Amino acid sequence: MTYQSDGDDDNSQGGLGDILQSLFFSPERAGRRSHPGCRTSVAVATATDDRLGSEQWAAGPTAVMLSQSRGWRYGVLANHLWDYAGNDERADVNSTFLQPFVSFTTKGRRRSR
Repeated sequence: MTYQSDGDDDNSQGGLGDILQSLFFSPERAGRRSHPGCRTSVAVATATDDRLGSEQWAAGPTAVMLSQSRGWRYGVLANHLWDYAGNDERADVNSTFLQPFVSFTTKGRRRSR
């Protein structure tokens, strides 16, 4: 769900934005604590209002590096998108996304291996 407002309630907009789907391939190997993954991201022009999306279809590479140790899970997710179809009157998509992440799972909630 996306909400956009310029401070004036008459010009606010709510609805769905574009969908970004990232798919990863990371083969599992016993004893490995780091899990790299790479593949493709695709942005689908699904916004319910032109103010909430790019009106462009875009794709590009995506990668994730995930490490796990004693309840901690941390890493980084990155992708870059370029448009390849859509409304020619809208701005081109040339976008980089970088998201570090960290989480901790308490001992009682960890899955035994």
